[in-house]
Amino acid sequence: MNETQSQQLKFLLSENLRLKLDRASQKSGHSLAEEIRNRLEDSFEFETDPRTFELIQDLVLLAHEVKVDIGDNWHANERSRAVFAATIADQIQSYRARSEPFKKDTAPDASEAPETTIGRAIARAFRRAIRPTTRSEEGLEHRHHLRKIRKRLESNS
Repeated sequence: MNETQSQQLKFLLSENLRLKLDRASQKSGHSLAEEIRNRLEDSFEFETDPRTFELIQDLVLLAHEVKVDIGDNWHANERSRAVFAATIADQIQSYRARSEPFKKDTAPDASEAPETTIGRAIARAFRRAIRPTTRSEEGLEHRHHLRKIRKRLESNS
């Protein structure tokens, strides 16, 4: 089968997922089938750089953690944005290559802004919660763990 040929597949979707796809297809102006195809194609684009894909997934979860910890969405006000920026910066610094020597985190500087301290604490708590299961290079375990966290977040909302 070449790329121009299509094959029909049958699979089951939860009612909740079907409703989300219906809304997304209406919003985009695509048919439901086209919306599903586009989303599947997009998901494979990230496989070329698994570390970036892992970071993107982490950012979504970290945004939720910021909201839980400070009570506002990351984009709600200047303080929330500062906390989220510090969270992201700390998370990015944690993505070291295996060949890089491990460097123990230092205590925050006394002159550090409270938002920076909060952001660093959120990122570190997040890593303690998920990183033990995310060391595979393919990121498969990370994705599986991410789905579990998303389900937990949805059930708490």
